[in-house]
Amino acid sequence: MAVRLGICLVFSLYSNWTDWREGRVHNRAVAVLALLGLAWRGFAAGWQGIGNALAGGAVMLALFPLFALRMMGAGDVKALMAIGFVLGFPLAVWALLYSILGAGAVALCMLAVRKNGRVRLRRLWDYLKSCWLLKTVLPYTQELKTEDGGFCFTFGITLGISALLLETVWKG
Repeated sequence: MAVRLGICLVFSLYSNWTDWREGRVHNRAVAVLALLGLAWRGFAAGWQGIGNALAGGAVMLALFPLFALRMMGAGDVKALMAIGFVLGFPLAVWALLYSILGAGAVALCMLAVRKNGRVRLRRLWDYLKSCWLLKTVLPYTQELKTEDGGFCFTFGITLGISALLLETVWKG
């Protein structure tokens, strides 16, 4: 398990770099990790392993609504799905939860550094109020990846995978 988490950590570090520098996660890297995960799980446990890998990838679709609302990018969802293929079910559930917590930690740090928590909460309130008044769900694209608003979700993924790896190594 630690080896699979280590591979996912290397992938997430690479994704951090490309997301920060270019604003995207490379599809080739995602495809290589996904195929590696499917092959590894298939070799280890046959068709049942491939099914487990697919279930791990499917877990990550829980974040699809955030992509649909444009709160996160497609590369982030694809990267998490590839990680899910490598980790399989149920470890992918933990990776997803830890990644969300990691992204929350990054968001809190960004609010502290930028000192714009009040402005960000006001914009969120205005967004929610608009959705309520119009009785529809609007895309939340207002401040994605801007200087005062967004950040790369891949940073949260890396923190989550790192924490999960540390917990796995700690437990032995």
